[in-house]
Amino acid sequence: MLQSLLRQSRTARVPLQNGQIALQRVSVIRQSKPSISRVLTSFIISYCVISTASHLFPKKQDVKPAQADSEQARSRVEGLSKVSGPQQNGLSKSLSGSDFPPDEISIPLLLYIRQRRGPPYRPDDPEWKTFQRLQQDKKLLHDIKVQVAQQTEKQARKQEQLAQFFQVLRPGHMRVNLELVVPLNRPPVYEVPYVVIKPGGEAVLVWRCLPDSFGSRLDRAFHPIILSKAFYHGLKEFWTVSYRITKARLQDRFNPTGNSNGNLGGSASKLSPLYMARPRARPATEEEKEENKLPIRRASESEMKKMLPFLRGEYGEHASRQGYRDAVRSMTYQAAIDSACAVFRLHWAMGQSKAAHTDARDPCHIIGYIEFVGDRGKLRLDVFAVYSPKAKSLIGQPAITKAYGIPDATKWYEPLRRRRPTSGFLLPEQTKKTPALKEQPQSTEDSTTDASDEKERREVGAREEEGDGEK
Repeated sequence: MLQSLLRQSRTARVPLQNGQIALQRVSVIRQSKPSISRVLTSFIISYCVISTASHLFPKKQDVKPAQADSEQARSRVEGLSKVSGPQQNGLSKSLSGSDFPPDEISIPLLLYIRQRRGPPYRPDDPEWKTFQRLQQDKKLLHDIKVQVAQQTEKQARKQEQLAQFFQVLRPGHMRVNLELVVPLNRPPVYEVPYVVIKPGGEAVLVWRCLPDSFGSRLDRAFHPIILSKAFYHGLKEFWTVSYRITKARLQDRFNPTGNSNGNLGGSASKLSPLYMARPRARPATEEEKEENKLPIRRASESEMKKMLPFLRGEYGEHASRQGYRDAVRSMTYQAAIDSACAVFRLHWAMGQSKAAHTDARDPCHIIGYIEFVGDRGKLRLDVFAVYSPKAKSLIGQPAITKAYGIPDATKWYEPLRRRRPTSGFLLPEQTKKTPALKEQPQSTEDSTTDASDEKERREVGAREEEGDGEK
């Protein structure tokens, strides 16, 4: 059985005396692959041999009785319960793997990590005193709120739906209602399961705390998940835009409305005199309409070069990368690949900002709302931001959790009615230029003539009644 696990060397038998030898050149086509069954079998056999040998050979250290072990474990548990905040933090660092017993083998299992709530702050902790000084500094709080409001306004104007509401609303001023929320408990403690192999060969599963520097960066360690989500959204945007552009091209090819409009324009230009003939604008195709609907078309060329350095910027203009960039543009729709890259960059940045929010060990949350008051109503944005007193700056970008549009029903349609020519309500600037006001005396003369005719008819009717009465 053991011989089958070990590979034998390749040999060839050759006759010693008066024999014929035929040589043939052989080439190896298929490479040998390791057998999984052999590896598993060898691992199981080696484990059984080691465990048997550990029981047969005498141990160097004397084994303590079970009662002594139980008392020692009980004393450790009581000591952990009596430890205060900073001492407990130091104890968690000691349990993170630096002071493990030398005669034990600890194997961490990073496949599953659990989170435990941190202990509460105490009045003597330096972090709590920092929070007190921060709340008492009114000027610093004012500057932080102004910074959050400015960054939130920039983000809101970049979003498509909110930007359209800004154009309709025409905000004049802003109302800021933000509050600084101080945490009551310490940051959470992360624990990882360890497989501890004792000298006696016994394997035990134990949960041990990770150091703060490693536990606070767990969300950063999961950046491949953020990358996969951003890639999924970018690929989805690419296929969606490609389908819409392909559909628009097919409609342009099989729809003859564009040619008929061009013929009508040519016949009309022939009938009209030369001084009235104007070059008729070509109607936009369906493909151009679909490309103009994309949000990326609203960005300027300078912003596009910053967002897409390979497709638009100087990075792709290098001689070694220009051929590859041209191949990418020729194989796909340029609008589709531009929009997909922009969506990928957006989701990647959002994922990084969310991970950065949890990276700080002393975070202070800024929660509240910001209102943009305009002529037609208000736009309310619920905002969430994170401020680090240690770094003295905001962590990441403020997040807009929810948006509310509050229109003013009395003024929402008022500007639209003024601009309609059929409504009859004109602006003061238009009333000065209209010559129709000179015709008003003519209308008054017509009204006076109608009134005199009615009086004459009444007098004639009264005379006829008097004549009938005399008869």
